[in-house]
Amino acid sequence: MAHFRRTDSALVAGHEAVKGFPLILSNSYRVHWISLRFFLKVFSEGATLSSVHTYAQHIFDLINQLEHESDDGMGFDQIYDEWLVSYRHEIISRGNTENYASQVLRTCVTFLLWLEEEKYIHMVIGEGALYKVRVRRTAKGNVTHPAAKSMNGDKRKSVAPRAEWIDIVKEYGPADEGLSARFELMVDWGAVLQLRAHEICALKVPQLPELKTAENAIRDGRFVDITLTVTKGGKSKTIPVSPLLIKNTWEFIYSARQRIVNKFKRRATKNREGYVEPKQIFLSDKTGQAFSPVSLSNAVRSAFLKAVKDGRLTMDERVWLHGLRHKGILSALKKLDAEGIDRPEAIVRQISRHSSDDAMEPYLTDRFNREFHE
Repeated sequence: MAHFRRTDSALVAGHEAVKGFPLILSNSYRVHWISLRFFLKVFSEGATLSSVHTYAQHIFDLINQLEHESDDGMGFDQIYDEWLVSYRHEIISRGNTENYASQVLRTCVTFLLWLEEEKYIHMVIGEGALYKVRVRRTAKGNVTHPAAKSMNGDKRKSVAPRAEWIDIVKEYGPADEGLSARFELMVDWGAVLQLRAHEICALKVPQLPELKTAENAIRDGRFVDITLTVTKGGKSKTIPVSPLLIKNTWEFIYSARQRIVNKFKRRATKNREGYVEPKQIFLSDKTGQAFSPVSLSNAVRSAFLKAVKDGRLTMDERVWLHGLRHKGILSALKKLDAEGIDRPEAIVRQISRHSSDDAMEPYLTDRFNREFHE
């Protein structure tokens, strides 16, 4: 499983040290040099750092998907047309929109073309029947591929998951008690704090307020602060947090998380290898390293589909990972509306870390829906 990181030590020609430049690392924490060269190339050609972050997230997802294909994984040179179409469907099946899937696939096609031009791969992507990935150039010189086709409008109605739907999905997490606790807690961080997948997975133990601080805050009826160091825009942000969520997280760290750490320490000792405990709160029970955003998204999707199969939910009562953020934002807006707070959008925009009021529009569908409740 690959890891997504940012570095403050990137030195790019014509720039001072770039803070927050994206990096993809292998499971053994070696730099994925090919993707890094691509990021440096697009950045040096004028792409904004925010755009490079977006490309990096897309390629990170692609790399993890290739690794999931088999025990040995797939290489970039093994990608073919039908696989890209299947990959698009897999992205949508996680609860993402069709337009988002198109964006990811456009990045993948652009990346593959660069690999072909730089001779990292040979006869994989190009125009004509001899290529495994067949693209077409438009009259304007743009490259198109069926899997990257944009949709005129997303057909899926953006309805925020209700609290009761989310509670049902929690019941369909992993069967193991410790892994179930991890799943429910990660869902809570998404729904309560409006965190994105990579922000949840990047949370580290040292970021948390102390357990005693949380207990005192519960007693006094106040919030505590936490500083997010990994965000969509790459800037640190301090936000208020429910002390009960902090308390539950510490209880998880002392119990289920510690069992995962102990498991990999024992394995390392047996194999005469070293194991350095990661700082991240949420660890994979398979690798002992930070839990992957892709795995988190897939886990929520899997739990939702199990609930549908059992008749507890319908496909219209959809719960997906980014929907947890949708629900949290909507709940915060409705609470501020009920309390008569002036300019609630500005407050929630700050808490949810949106770049503009327009960026919040997709989350406002249910704001005045009387049927929505906690």
